[in-house]
Amino acid sequence: MNFSDIYRIIGGNIRYNRELSEFSQGMLAAKVGLTRSAIGKMETGQQRILLDHIWNIAAALNCLPIDLLPPLEDYDD
Repeated sequence: MNFSDIYRIIGGNIRYNRELSEFSQGMLAAKVGLTRSAIGKMETGQQRILLDHIWNIAAALNCLPIDLLPPLEDYDD
């Protein structure tokens, strides 16, 4: 798995949890202090995500940071 795959998977997990929480991108962005555009780019894997953003997004979505990361078995040795 390469870094672009990792960011794409994290973005998909953010989108999935955001939709479960019934938040729009704008609502999530306001809760974590980012722009709607930044959330959109994260969700499509077009933007790198800082560790503190993962923590803040997970807290806003009432999930664990690990819920946003790819499963360990997906990583190459």
